[in-house]
Amino acid sequence: MRRLSFVLLALSLLMVALPLLGQSQATTGVIEGTVVDASGAAVPGVTLTVKNIATGYETIVVTDAAGRFRAVLLPLGPYQVTASLQGFATVVQKGLDLGVGQTLTVNIALKQATAAESLPEPDALRNLHARIFEFQLIPVTPRLLLPTAPNVPDVCVPWP
Repeated sequence: MRRLSFVLLALSLLMVALPLLGQSQATTGVIEGTVVDASGAAVPGVTLTVKNIATGYETIVVTDAAGRFRAVLLPLGPYQVTASLQGFATVVQKGLDLGVGQTLTVNIALKQATAAESLPEPDALRNLHARIFEFQLIPVTPRLLLPTAPNVPDVCVPWP
C-alpha cells in the first residue's frame, strides 16, 4: 500500500512538472532569408532594414557572400523588410507577423532598377535634412563649476 501511494505521488508530481518544462523562455523572434537576383543568383552586400511597424524599432543587416541574412533578437509584432542595393529596385515585403520564439523565412528577389528608380525620392532627402537639424537644435545649458570646486579634494580656489 505504501509503495502504491509513493508511485502515485511520483506520477502526479511528474504530470505537474512536465508542462513547465515545455514553456518557452523566448520573448523575441528571428527573421532570416536569402536575397537573389532575377536569374536566381545570390546577391551579397544587400542592405536590409527590418522594421517593427507597431513600435518603430528597426535593425539593419547586410547579406553575406551567399546572399543570406539573419536579424536576431527582434521584439514581437508586425514587421516589414526593405531590401536595397545600388543598381537594383528597392523591394519591400510587408505583412510579416513575428511570434514568440518564431523564425520567419523571407526570400527576396531583386530586379534591375530603371533610371527613375535609381534616383532618390525628394521626400526622403527632405526627411534626412530635417533629421540632421533635429540633432543640432538640442539646447546646451552652461554649467558653473566654480561653486562646486571647493568640495573637490586637492582643489584650491583663490578668494577675491
